[in-house]
Amino acid sequence: MKIRRAKIKDAGLMSRLVKRTIVKINGPFYSQRQISAWKKSISAAGYRKRIRAGSRFILAAEEKGLMMGMGVLNAEKKMITGMYVSCGQIRRGIGRKIIRVLEKQAKKRKIKKLALNSSLSATEFYKKMGYRWIKKTAIKMGGIKIPCVLMNKKI
Repeated sequence: MKIRRAKIKDAGLMSRLVKRTIVKINGPFYSQRQISAWKKSISAAGYRKRIRAGSRFILAAEEKGLMMGMGVLNAEKKMITGMYVSCGQIRRGIGRKIIRVLEKQAKKRKIKKLALNSSLSATEFYKKMGYRWIKKTAIKMGGIKIPCVLMNKKI
């Protein structure tokens, strides 16, 4: 598996991967209304815009031409603002590898503490990666509150 900086051509694959993951992995933790609002906030156009702007460090994890996962570091906010692994590839170490690369990039940018808003389904994963639970919170997407957990880690 190769983890590399995302390219414009990856945007559609990333969008589809993220939407599938939202439904399949997060479905049991959120209402249909919340899942729908979350999915609507994801688009290939949005990823293309962020990749072009270069304002975020966006990773693509691929194997044999298949998109296995993706991650986003917003260095300005000192946050991981997205990390998703293809539903059929969970528990293969892909998420762990993506997080390590994002943390390495944060260190290069002199970030000493990295935060993230974990979905309710991912808090245990992030705990295993050394992130600590700060507080329950929510992100608004399309006017709908999506509950999550603010977590952080000294890197």
